Amino acid sequence: FCACLLTFVIAGAPEFKLKQLDGPLEDIQWANYMTIFVLTDKGTVYRSDNGGKDWISQMRSFVSTHCDTPKIDSIYISDADPTHIFFLGKHRCNFVSIDMGKSYKPVDLDIRDIRMHPAQPQWLLASSMSEGCQSAATRKPCFKRLFMSKDFGGNWYPVVEYVVQFDWSPAVGTPNSSGYRQSDDHIYVTAYRGDARVGDQHFGQWDKAIDFLVSYDYKNFLPLVPRGNRFLFGEHSYLFVAAVDGADDNVVSLQVSRDNETRTVFQTAHIPVSLSQHSYTILDTSEGVVFLHVNHRPFHENAVSGHVYVSDWSGLRFTKSLSNNHRAADGKCDFEKVEGLEGVYLANFLDYDSTAESDEEEEEEKTSSFGRHGMGASERQKESMERHRRESNFGSALKTRTAITFDKGARWHLLARPQVDSRGQPLRCSGECSLHLHGLTDMYGPFYSAASAIGLIMATGTVGPYLQHNSREINTYLSRDAGLSWFEVAKGSHIYEFGDHGGLIVMADDS
Repeated sequence: FCACLLTFVIAGAPEFKLKQLDGPLEDIQWANYMTIFVLTDKGTVYRSDNGGKDWISQMRSFVSTHCDTPKIDSIYISDADPTHIFFLGKHRCNFVSIDMGKSYKPVDLDIRDIRMHPAQPQWLLASSMSEGCQSAATRKPCFKRLFMSKDFGGNWYPVVEYVVQFDWSPAVGTPNSSGYRQSDDHIYVTAYRGDARVGDQHFGQWDKAIDFLVSYDYKNFLPLVPRGNRFLFGEHSYLFVAAVDGADDNVVSLQVSRDNETRTVFQTAHIPVSLSQHSYTILDTSEGVVFLHVNHRPFHENAVSGHVYVSDWSGLRFTKSLSNNHRAADGKCDFEKVEGLEGVYLANFLDYDSTAESDEEEEEEKTSSFGRHGMGASERQKESMERHRRESNFGSALKTRTAITFDKGARWHLLARPQVDSRGQPLRCSGECSLHLHGLTDMYGPFYSAASAIGLIMATGTVGPYLQHNSREINTYLSRDAGLSWFEVAKGSHIYEFGDHGGLIVMADDS
């Protein structure tokens, strides 16, 4: 077995380059078309400065008095200036480069997470755990702290303690002659309010003591959404905040802002059913409307599906678009936009018993409205929940199907199946047959498209009434017309990539 990086270089006569690595590839980052970084699962960084022809380990260049054998977890390249790169490791083993990897400097801070500024390459936000989190013997509280640096990690300044989530403001307005915008100094956080900043911080749960805040000077914070626990910036000036109900920690509402200048005006999204804990995923905002996946089941039930809703132009009023969209426990959903085309999306849904589904939706109408309150559960729902739990342990037992929409979620259609296989043999299938594809929640290659290769989609899947998970039945498929028709291009599961605007397609067997 060889953990190797195979590079296909097209410069004059095409050639292959093989580089043996110390472990499987974990990540690849392009600083520009010539300078590339790869990271292995052993925490080793390799760098190429000639477009992938040659690779050199960078570990001997990572020199720090804080760690003898540095291991890197993540690589961050600045969107504002790709010469600025941050290498995040463990236990103060962090390094920065301001010359695209020609030299490195250590960063003296035990960093948990980092956010690079979207417009100012030297500016950083970083979280660090308090001393009480390192050892219980200290008898000090454990909490997460937020720090700020404006010299790319040379000096750090404390911002706020007991922080949950944090980020810079997206760039707003036109920069002055020195490249500065007033919004550059705006930071958004969710953090425990002052009277709750005592003892150990609680992680990974909704909490009424957390607020959504903004600061314009890194010292003073203005509350924007009381009990706002999580937030997300979307395209088209969207800012979403999940706010916990004042009476029930298990019920949250979705607060939406499109106030691009100040981001201080929020309105409650009108969704047909109240949200439950860890209950939604923002799927897409790229076309001005919001696709929202809602998990209507309590968090502890580990639901395997939820409903997809689409908003109007305001992002506030939603209607159901697709029922039982397949989801994973971490919130990832089998829902993808076909890049480069407007209104085209692919999604997987679970085909539950129609009677149970109709009863369940009838109960939803009875027990919920646009207000904030908990969901009731009929006996039929409880039986359905138990079935969800049983089926979540057996991916192949789920009756998963794939659908496509060409009109932004108004109508969904099953995929047309190929008539012949990759060897030219007729595909025989009895009963209701269509093509079903693996999504992000599966171990096989998911549906994939690229804005630079308009109309091309690749995926792995099976032909039949439902998606199969047996590797012997899975094949690789291609569409040249944005999902209208499909062709089997290879037997077995593959990974794939487009190049040269779709003129080059690369596949590798991943079975």
